This record gives sequence, structure tokens and C-alpha cells, in this order.
Amino acid sequence: NVRVLMPAPITTGDISETALTLGRWGYSRCYHDAERILRCHLLPSQLRDVSFIPEPPNPNHEDGKRDVAKRNRGSFGLPAPYGHFPVGIAVVKFNADIVGGAVGSLCEAYREATRHDAAGHWVNLLLDHETSAISVRSPYTHPTLQVEPKLPGPLFVRIPPWVNRDTVSVEGAARPRYTNGYLFFARPTVNRAISIAYPLAEQEITMKNPAGPIRVRLRGDTVTAMDNFGADLTFFDAID
Repeated sequence: NVRVLMPAPITTGDISETALTLGRWGYSRCYHDAERILRCHLLPSQLRDVSFIPEPPNPNHEDGKRDVAKRNRGSFGLPAPYGHFPVGIAVVKFNADIVGGAVGSLCEAYREATRHDAAGHWVNLLLDHETSAISVRSPYTHPTLQVEPKLPGPLFVRIPPWVNRDTVSVEGAARPRYTNGYLFFARPTVNRAISIAYPLAEQEITMKNPAGPIRVRLRGDTVTAMDNFGADLTFFDAID
């Protein structure tokens, strides 16, 4: 089940790329798996705050000891699902040799977020995304999911499996029909935004981990809180 939040970014990236490939071949549920992996582990595990990294003594002016914190910003390490510092591990590790794999997986997710082919427009990952063919505004950063095709053609918009179809409302286009996990619009108007509104469902799941079960509180496919066993350098708020 690729919805499990994996510990190592390069492994996580490989699994997400597999899910993206399966999604392209018609297994639309796998796009949901890929987006949850992206939002819940791969992006959070990128090192952005480097304030905890000290500069080592460097009396001989060795290049490997210069600007350590600054040069590690943006890298990936070997984190736990909840943070950079896994319980039971004495040293936080960030290895440069896994950065290429993780970034490559992010590139594949970016490329697969939307697609325009002979069948029409495909919105596969619900991210803010814009190309010469389409503009997408994510429901996580805007009041609703907004899709604006820039070229003529049918439109397929993936709807996550946790969405109650009875709660979905559409403005800017005729009522679509569902097909294989997508809302299908046969003739959307070019350069006119379609607004698709639905609640971001709140749910709680439990993952297995060597340190013990980890409760994860989700809003849609983003983590709002997670058990962290009191660890430092966490990605999310702790569950009360």
C-alpha cells in the first residue's frame, strides 16, 4: 500500500514515481497515493530551517567545513515520518547522494500534475500549477479547486477518494459526470475558470513504526498533526 508514509526520501520518491506511472496507465487511485506521499512526507522532509546546524571549527580553511548550514539548506536526510530526528537515532543525517533522487521524483510529480494530450486536459495532482494549456488553483491554498483550460478540449479533473460526491458543487460549467475517479467536462469554455468546491475531509489514520504506532491527523491529503514521541526537529504539530 503506497499510502504508507515512508521514512527515506529516495525510497519515498521511487514509490511516488511508481504511483505516478500507474496513474498515467489508468489506475487513478495511484495519483491519490502519489499526492499524499508528496504532501505528507517528501516535501516536509526537505531541510529548510538550518538554524540548528552549528558551524564547525575550521582553522585550516577546509572546504568541507565551510558554510555547512547554508550548503545543506534544501537537502534531504533520513527522517522519521514525524521529523528530521528519529527517536533512537543519535545523529541527524543529511546525505548529499540522495538529493538527486528526491529532486528527480519532485520533477516527475511536477510534470505529471497536469497533462494535455489527444484525449484532452488531465488534472492529476491538486497542486497550484500553470502551463500554456491550463491553470490550476489548489483547494489547499484557495477557497475552492479552480481549473481554467487555455486550449480547447475535454477536461478530466481528479477527485480524491475521500470526497463525498454529494457535497461537490461546480460553478462555471455544466454539471459534469464521474469517470474513473475524475470529473469529466466534455466542452469546457476556454479561458473560463471552473470552480469545484468540496470540504477537505478530516480523518485520523495510524501507521506502524519501530518506535510505536503513529497517529496521523489529516485534512484532505495534508497532515495537520502527528505523534512524534517528543522528538526534536519535527515536521508537524504533535497530536494532543
